[in-house]
Amino acid sequence: MPFGIKPLAETAPAGDPCRAQLANVEIDFDAVYNSLLEPALRLAGCEPCRADGDTSAGDIRTNMFFELVTADLVVADTSIPNPNVYYELGVRHGCRPHGILPIQSDLVGSRPFDVAQDCTFR
Repeated sequence: MPFGIKPLAETAPAGDPCRAQLANVEIDFDAVYNSLLEPALRLAGCEPCRADGDTSAGDIRTNMFFELVTADLVVADTSIPNPNVYYELGVRHGCRPHGILPIQSDLVGSRPFDVAQDCTFR
């Protein structure tokens, strides 16, 4: 998932009338993780981890690949068109296509074609 606060307007294509309506709407992805995802995952018996919480030394890509390939469950937040999220989702699909839980904000319309058919929790 993205980190920090991100504007929702960037999800609407240029020229889309919805873009102006979303201009002042932002998603606080850290709050989504800390207030919703992490507690829910812990309640479900999972041990959640997110890359920004990793304090070990080393190559971030090596750590990211290890976590994506070995995790029993990967939660992918596709609320905004974040290239890192789609890259990591592609790594997981390529190595271990099961155990992916896609989530997305209700404020977002369509997703890219390749993942549009996947069931997503809103």
